[in-house]
Amino acid sequence: FFYEARKRHGLPADGSPMWDWLSAQTVVSEQDVERLQALHAKVQRGHRVNLSQLHNLLIRLRAALN
Repeated sequence: FFYEARKRHGLPADGSPMWDWLSAQTVVSEQDVERLQALHAKVQRGHRVNLSQLHNLLIRLRAALN
């Protein structure tokens, strides 16, 4: 998700999160950003996440941003 977003904005496509940019998008709900941050943090700590939930969240975010 972030790889694509960074590439689209001419930034290095390294997959680094763009939390400030994502939070500034009025078409994206604050809840969705917070949920993605929580899931991202869990993955970074090596914890499991519900992949269906993550997938659906990313689909919703992509749809809102396109």
